[in-house]
Amino acid sequence: MRICFIGFWWEKKYDYDNFLLDLIKKNITENISIVNNVYEDECDVIFCNVFSSLNNNLIKGHPIIIQYSGEPQINDTYNYDFLIGHVSDSNNSCWFPYILLCGYYFFKNGITEISKEEIIKRKFCSYVASNATKYHREEIVNIVNKIDNVDCGGSHLNNIGYKVPNKIEFINKYNFHLALENTKNDYYITEKILEAFMGRTVPIYYGSTNLIYTFINKDSFINITNMSEEEIIDVIKQCNNVDTIYKYVNSTNILYDSMFYEKRFNTLNNKIIELFDTKTTH
Repeated sequence: MRICFIGFWWEKKYDYDNFLLDLIKKNITENISIVNNVYEDECDVIFCNVFSSLNNNLIKGHPIIIQYSGEPQINDTYNYDFLIGHVSDSNNSCWFPYILLCGYYFFKNGITEISKEEIIKRKFCSYVASNATKYHREEIVNIVNKIDNVDCGGSHLNNIGYKVPNKIEFINKYNFHLALENTKNDYYITEKILEAFMGRTVPIYYGSTNLIYTFINKDSFINITNMSEEEIIDVIKQCNNVDTIYKYVNSTNILYDSMFYEKRFNTLNNKIIELFDTKTTH
């Protein structure tokens, strides 16, 4: 089978483990070769991402085109056969949120206890982001600042004098962390809430309103997505005490469903098998 990857950060490192290649290897027994230019050489499968530029009319042969999007939007400037990412399940798409690719090992490796003494020594709340175009982020930071100081360690709203070199280590110094997605979109769930868990802090989350609960236990984070300013302030104040924070950060029940990852991967795998069967028999 001849495969081409277009637009990925590991595009030229084909020996690098990636879940897309793993999907193919799991379902195909024939040898796999990499095609570098789909306009010069025929291939069987093209993997594109949301930022890829592709001209269907110039592609050699009739390959299966699969688009993966880790962003809230898709790229409809070219025709594709199947879509993977922050979309609903359908005959030609599979919901596979980016959070699944960003450290699921964390949930399997267990956690070490954060003592109440450590909680007392910690600062109030952190925020780390670089995208300054999302106004809701600044608005939420300003709201939470009314309770206590929010230390901003990224390039956006930076107030600590430098950009933090290690996000998780920085988050670990605080009892709360603002995990704010780029947009309010039920299907769009990225690494941001996971980073808060990895930093052993209480995630204050904005983004998904319902589907997040199919993955993350609702009692392990604070979802402010649909809250008013008064509600945000009130719920954080209620949680801002040693006993409540201790309960949050030492929770061993973060996942709503411990088999969620396996279920989504199996769903995606089955859809890919069906796609290949359909395309190769026509």
